[in-house]
Amino acid sequence: MKSHLSILLLCPFLQAGVALATSPNFVLIYTDDQGWLDTSVEMMSGRVDSKGKLCRTPNLERLAGRGMTFSNGYACSPVCSSSRDSLLFGKTPARLHHSILMGKARHDPSDWTIPRAIKAVHADYVCAHLGKWDSTPTPKAAGFDLGEAGSNGTGDDASPENPKRIFSLARKANGFIEKQAKAGKPFYLRVSHYAIHNKHFARPETLRTYKEKGLDDRQALRLAMIEDLDAGFGLLLDKLDSLGLSKSTFVIFTSDNGAQGSNLPLRGGKAWAWEGGLRVPLIVSGPGVPKRSRCDLPVVGWDFLPTFFELAGGDARNLPKELDGGSLAEVLRKGNKGKVSRGEQSLVFHYPWFVKVPMSSIRLGKHKLVRDLRSGTTRLFDLSKDIGESNDLTARLPEVSEDLKARLDKYLEEVGAETLKEVLEKNERESLAKIEVWRAQADKLLSSLKDAPEAERKKRTTEAVSLEKRILQQMDSIKRMRANRRTAW
Repeated sequence: MKSHLSILLLCPFLQAGVALATSPNFVLIYTDDQGWLDTSVEMMSGRVDSKGKLCRTPNLERLAGRGMTFSNGYACSPVCSSSRDSLLFGKTPARLHHSILMGKARHDPSDWTIPRAIKAVHADYVCAHLGKWDSTPTPKAAGFDLGEAGSNGTGDDASPENPKRIFSLARKANGFIEKQAKAGKPFYLRVSHYAIHNKHFARPETLRTYKEKGLDDRQALRLAMIEDLDAGFGLLLDKLDSLGLSKSTFVIFTSDNGAQGSNLPLRGGKAWAWEGGLRVPLIVSGPGVPKRSRCDLPVVGWDFLPTFFELAGGDARNLPKELDGGSLAEVLRKGNKGKVSRGEQSLVFHYPWFVKVPMSSIRLGKHKLVRDLRSGTTRLFDLSKDIGESNDLTARLPEVSEDLKARLDKYLEEVGAETLKEVLEKNERESLAKIEVWRAQADKLLSSLKDAPEAERKKRTTEAVSLEKRILQQMDSIKRMRANRRTAW
């Protein structure tokens, strides 16, 4: 059986597709843990509390002036790895069976990814990924021509000239852009920043400006890192301008999930299925996108694959049916007057996370229903009036509540979504398997001490003690997981 990709490459419409000279470029800036309020751009028109009071992101303001700001832009998940897989494959984490931080996406090697979708329209596209990866396949296996697979630790650079590798990533990105411009090749570049994930680093001169405001060290450092991140982004915009590529390049700026801690006026934050964990900055500029425009339609990261495919010249009718995303091409031209066609019009977020609070939520239009997966109870909110999700409308709007519950149940059943029980049992099995391996390794080390030289005995003893500590930590994790009964309410 041929894959969707191989079939599509034979489709007649591709032979009459967009000519190379008119193929747009795509630059996706994908930041880490940057919440809805972590910019100086007013994400929702008329709401001064939809931007950070002390944030300085002039280059993001510059992008907003060139394009469209989305007030209801959503990450695919409230945590990074499942969000990144979902964006890559154009499918919800629930469909991919990668609903929580741990685990891997269920996928076939021939499944569509953003690079494969773009290359299906025009084989000359060059696709590159720079920075943090944390997705199931390797960048190469996902269809990128160039790619690095960094993780959180990779970005923990405290050097004063390159905090969180912000500026080295910008230089690499600019080098790639310049190379493709010289070669006359269209490109898709994903710059996945390590900022603003913990640990926090910033340039001394940037940090100084915030400390002079009397802020505590933690707050000053985080704000300084946000400003440095914006400065790195500005270098990329400057490069596109200098090469004359700005008018032919779609630039998308967004985050993988909400910020840690408070995101007021939004409820919750990272690792919660409340708005604070899911709603993120989203700004897009590019060919045909009206300047200084706004859109209030709910859109999500799994919409990006079909969007890039159509903007590159593909016919959305030829997209695989199992994708959850819908193309935003019309929305980018018409804003609130545009339409997004998805197989399931509602946005379903399934997060059976046993360490914190397992929740699912579904949004359709202005209404959002949230379910606590431990108790099964639900609450209903009107996000057009209650962005903080504080006023439960279940009793007043029972029909809306029942409809959303039915839609949520139907979708999760159709995709065979992981249940809380399954996730708990799977994690415990994996933890016990690790303990068994570590125990065997420790026993082997200890049994070999008798005939070993003194220096070697010390070394092996240290290794065995380290393994014992890991075993105790894993056992404690299992104990805490079993005991956790925290609920959403």
